Amino acid sequence: MSAEHDEVVIRYGLRDEERPGAAKIYYEAFGGKLGVILGPPETAIPILAEGFTDGPILVAFYRGEAAGLACLRFNGEDFLSIRASTLARKFGWIESLTRLIMLRLIDQSPSEGGLLLDSIAVDGRFRSLGIGRRLIEAVFDLARNRRLTQVALQVVDTNPRAQSLYERLGFTAVRTYRVPFMRSIMGFSAYTIMTKPVRQTPLPNHTGDRPRRSDGRTG
Repeated sequence: MSAEHDEVVIRYGLRDEERPGAAKIYYEAFGGKLGVILGPPETAIPILAEGFTDGPILVAFYRGEAAGLACLRFNGEDFLSIRASTLARKFGWIESLTRLIMLRLIDQSPSEGGLLLDSIAVDGRFRSLGIGRRLIEAVFDLARNRRLTQVALQVVDTNPRAQSLYERLGFTAVRTYRVPFMRSIMGFSAYTIMTKPVRQTPLPNHTGDRPRRSDGRTG
């Protein structure tokens, strides 16, 4: 099943009142890994809501309701900025520094002139509607408008299905990083960087293909 085109609206940026709902969607997709750093939902969701910036987030609305996010980094802009003081209020200063270091370990920066698709998260109620694919299309539209040369993403080794999907969408694996120390912390031990040049061509049409969620960043 796919959503009618006019039922899905994609907008750049979050409004203040949308932050808690967006944080809930994000945590639903990544809570299995983020929970190690940010704690359970009642702790993590307010931290995420406060940490979302006014910058590069694409929000998909289905019939007026927030249904998914594409979280981006490019040109020095970042979708998320969690302050040490925010973590300190929840965990104390010493523990907050450890958690910040863990966040930095899973961060990836875009190449110069490129866009990093850090993560896609789709509300579980809307995962059969092709919203993930619509978000990817919107990411490429944004990259073209900003004159960026490529879109990059990373996929963890525990999600081969996502890597296969991105390959069908035209992404190419360029390098795999081994991080065995992350196995006990985040549940994966390697991640692969995939890229796709930004051209004036649409994504290949694969009916039903969609990134259901983005465990361990985009994959």
